[in-house]
Amino acid sequence: MVTTFTRLNLNSKSLESDTVATIGNFDGIHLGHQQIINEIVSSARQQDGQKSLVIGFYPHPLEVINPSIKIPCITSVREKISILSELGVDSFVQFHFTKTFALLSAQYFIEELLLNKLRVKHLIVGEDTRVGHGREGDLELIKSICRDHDVKVTVASTIAHQKAKISSRDIRDRISKSDLSNVTKMLGRHYSITGRVIKGSGRGKKLGIPTANIVVGDKILPPDGVYITKVETPFGTYQSVTNIGTRPTFGVGGRIVETHIIGYCNEDIYDKYIKVMFIEKIRDEVKFTSSKDLVDQINRDIDVVKKRVCND
Repeated sequence: MVTTFTRLNLNSKSLESDTVATIGNFDGIHLGHQQIINEIVSSARQQDGQKSLVIGFYPHPLEVINPSIKIPCITSVREKISILSELGVDSFVQFHFTKTFALLSAQYFIEELLLNKLRVKHLIVGEDTRVGHGREGDLELIKSICRDHDVKVTVASTIAHQKAKISSRDIRDRISKSDLSNVTKMLGRHYSITGRVIKGSGRGKKLGIPTANIVVGDKILPPDGVYITKVETPFGTYQSVTNIGTRPTFGVGGRIVETHIIGYCNEDIYDKYIKVMFIEKIRDEVKFTSSKDLVDQINRDIDVVKKRVCND
């Protein structure tokens, strides 16, 4: 199933079908998010003519309310669409969140946007959902307004990890600390970066260890270092070793993500999108005294990856 993606503003036309919907930023689409999303998909399939709908915002509302804040994303829009499609969601829409949008009352947001424009007939939300100016619309207000319009509201239960509620903020914190094992448990999959392969300096190829450099965008990255990874390419999935850093051995500067795809020889990867899945950190990035020392270490890193049994 292919999820349709649409960006909306206050003047956009109404949807054509009634919907079972959920609302939020859904950064990461972690296990807590997935539980809610699975519920809307299941509920929509039980209702003749209704579609499952995920409602989000761009940019992140906190960045509009406080421009000094910059929140690196766990999942890009491209990645969200892919995951939502795998989960069976019919449609994904994002409202353009502006300062004007931030001033909308909870009642206007619910009645005019959710119920009229998006034709929501069943709203499934998390326990901490709030909408409208100043987050004035708590669950009780949401339920009250929806009840007046004969719209069903379901509050999904919370999923915890290590006795704490799974949250995007906690996942970002763990990614920044290379706590990839717990990130995997909270996401229900390996943390990944999907990006377009660009031409680099060609230094890796000259050293006999070619790498694919990818454009990352505003994604959060684990700390600099060398990682056991897997890579999905248009030509198959491979074991790989990925370096995040500034290549201090060559004094190049500028933080990059470069991946050596083990056993991959296809030159036609440039401008293609690949997904790099992070499994475990091997070591920190260090400066070597010679290119030979660097190559020897990379070959040892490759051996570590080859010996790792990845059944996931």
